[in-house]
Amino acid sequence: MRLKSGLAGSWVPFKSRPLWQQLALLVVATAVPFLVVSLFMFNRLVAIERDNIRRELMVNAKTVAALVDNEIATHAAIASTLAQSAALRKDDLAAFWLEAKNALEFVPGAWMAVSDSQGQIVLNTLKPLGTVLPKHAAFDVIQRAFAERQPQVGNLLIGPVAQRLTGFVEVPVFRDGKPAYSLSISLVPARFLALISHQFTHGEVVAIVDAKQFFVARVPDHDKRIGTLASDGWRAAMDSAPEGWVENATVEGNMSLTAYTRASAGWSVGIARLESDIAKPLMAIFWAGALAAGLLALLSFAFAAWIAHRASRCMALLASAAEDLRDGRPLSRPAAAFAEAATIATVL
Repeated sequence: MRLKSGLAGSWVPFKSRPLWQQLALLVVATAVPFLVVSLFMFNRLVAIERDNIRRELMVNAKTVAALVDNEIATHAAIASTLAQSAALRKDDLAAFWLEAKNALEFVPGAWMAVSDSQGQIVLNTLKPLGTVLPKHAAFDVIQRAFAERQPQVGNLLIGPVAQRLTGFVEVPVFRDGKPAYSLSISLVPARFLALISHQFTHGEVVAIVDAKQFFVARVPDHDKRIGTLASDGWRAAMDSAPEGWVENATVEGNMSLTAYTRASAGWSVGIARLESDIAKPLMAIFWAGALAAGLLALLSFAFAAWIAHRASRCMALLASAAEDLRDGRPLSRPAAAFAEAATIATVL
């Protein structure tokens, strides 16, 4: 049965190709599935590596959040202990000033202010007793502490006496069940910077933000970023969930993978690894694999070309022998490069 011309024509180009081209097509047909599988495996490797990085960043973020909680709890404990002071119950502010100064030695760099129930500061350990002092800068936090009858953590603000950025813990003091004083102990950003300065060595961006998402401490560029808002992407993520991961741009505009979690005080911790740093080892693997694949492909094509050259030379000798046989010339046995050619040579 004869094939139709259209179908037969479609096979003629392949049949008419030289042997080296057909061997090259065989190499390509063998290599393509391997390349597809390799790309799939590389994509899986990337996904696994990113999952490992997410888990590592989250563990580190929770570790820093625990340090933040511990730091705030230490300050709150000092203020809560001072709230039970006999000197404060007697309104002996001079004696209380000395007690507070001694207690603050456990948190170097911190200071304390005492406000009345209306938010007027009556004592600050940064100033000598008797100094005329302003009102508390966050009376709403004092009111909340009185209303909830428990310590409250305030966000970053410029202290009216210290005149520098600080967070604070507000501890209410009651007398006969009524608001009497509020003790405000500062949460100095430098102490939080110390918590994160030497924690990580992979070049991560580590940050602590208050409940309003302003930087309390940040590595790198702490002095430049303190008191400024966190990046848009991270803030949106914190608004949607208290804990998780987000792919976002840092405030410098560098794409990163950020793991974040919320400390119990309402502040949050974020640790970001730049996408460029994540990609470096993966791209190194990719290019090493691509180079190896390229070399193997070149070797395969070279080997196929060598085989094709031997086969072509052998077939040319067989063709010459067939012509000699046709024309009645003496016939010598042609050299055969492979078994099938040897069979043909034997028949001739």
